[in-house]
Amino acid sequence: MKVFLHGKSNGSSWKKEFIKMLKIDFIDPEERDRSTYDHQRSQSSCDFILYVLTPNTINFYSIAELINNSNKLPEKTMYVHYSTDRDKRFNKEQTETLYQITEMVKSNGGRVFFTLNCVATFLNNQVVI
Repeated sequence: MKVFLHGKSNGSSWKKEFIKMLKIDFIDPEERDRSTYDHQRSQSSCDFILYVLTPNTINFYSIAELINNSNKLPEKTMYVHYSTDRDKRFNKEQTETLYQITEMVKSNGGRVFFTLNCVATFLNNQVVI
């Protein structure tokens, strides 16, 4: 069992906190040598792909990838967002957009969680057959 930790932290501590909770393998693309790293192959080798959006998220392409994967790989796609991250906060319009993204991911069949603890609990309880 392995999870792909999608995206860059950009000053957020979510990856460090989440990795401490995991009892399964993971791939963090931020820890890879970019010269030899194959993003798509790494994602396809994982059982799940986790997208976390925080006010520190600056790569909006991650949202496009989230929606695309929730359409094409709903059984692998996991999503959680946080309205605040340290001293940053999404504004009202951004929060409304995140709600719409959440609904889209759900309607496409992806898994939506409200905390990283819930994601870790889900992943750590998966049975490999």
